[in-house]
Amino acid sequence: MGLAESYGFISAISFHSYGEYILKPWSYIDDYTDDDELFDDMMAVMNEQIYEHLGHYYTTGNSMDTLHYLMNGEFSDYMYGEFTTLAVTVELNSSGQGGFYPDEYWIEPTCEMMNDVLIAWASHFYDDATGTEIVYFTGEWNERLVELSWDVSERSTFAGFNLYREPGDGSGKTLINEVLITGEPPFKYLDTESSPALSYDYYLEALDESGATTSYGPVHLDALGGTKTVFALYPTRPNPARDVVAFGFTVPEATDGELAVYDITGRKVETVAEGPFDEGYNEYTADLSDLPSGIYVYRLVAGTDSAAKKIVVNR
Repeated sequence: MGLAESYGFISAISFHSYGEYILKPWSYIDDYTDDDELFDDMMAVMNEQIYEHLGHYYTTGNSMDTLHYLMNGEFSDYMYGEFTTLAVTVELNSSGQGGFYPDEYWIEPTCEMMNDVLIAWASHFYDDATGTEIVYFTGEWNERLVELSWDVSERSTFAGFNLYREPGDGSGKTLINEVLITGEPPFKYLDTESSPALSYDYYLEALDESGATTSYGPVHLDALGGTKTVFALYPTRPNPARDVVAFGFTVPEATDGELAVYDITGRKVETVAEGPFDEGYNEYTADLSDLPSGIYVYRLVAGTDSAAKKIVVNR
């Protein structure tokens, strides 16, 4: 529960055996969720990959559709009911493949099939994703004024941006742009009302086309003389990837470190960059065209800080 609360998953999958089912909520009542069409779309994408491997589809639906009985609730009920996470349960393999105790022969082909299913599942959400994905948000003193810079990923959609300033004197957060900031990325904004005698926290607010907002920051600047950039690892561009990928991150001070890509077994498959890294925003590219399709983890270690995120390679 703590994990689900902390990360706010968009979707989740639980694997069980057996029966060749993909189960969606609800299982404790004979009814469907408000997002039933989204569940059906997601299961259809997964099922196409299953068909490629088996020559037939898994049975999909809720508990009554598939098993013809109700349960006391299960994984997908909890994840959707508590967090509106689009969660499904996959019941792997058939009785002819060993039921609850599949023969060792089926382990590798089942894993290969589910690897493709997971890629299709992840790609479905990336490809359908909308909104604004911030690549970096930084600030620095330019002469005696604060200049803020930010960029968005290629797949981002946005209506515009607002910037907020919060001085260190406790006077509160205020909107600093008179009109919505629009145009082509990357963006720069010069805060003409900043004073070199004060420290500031700046916040970036992204508005999507529906009017929903997402906030980023703060970026902290001391009184004229330096910037305190937070440690942050950003999403890769693009994701899913086929060949060349851009990796971006910020570090609060110049430091040694390493940025590398690992497969799902934890084996390092690509060293993207080795420090020293510069204070502020750093960006490196790597060609991942030699990697097979799959889900990978890229991990940044910089000084005493570390962070990791997932990337999908899809041929």
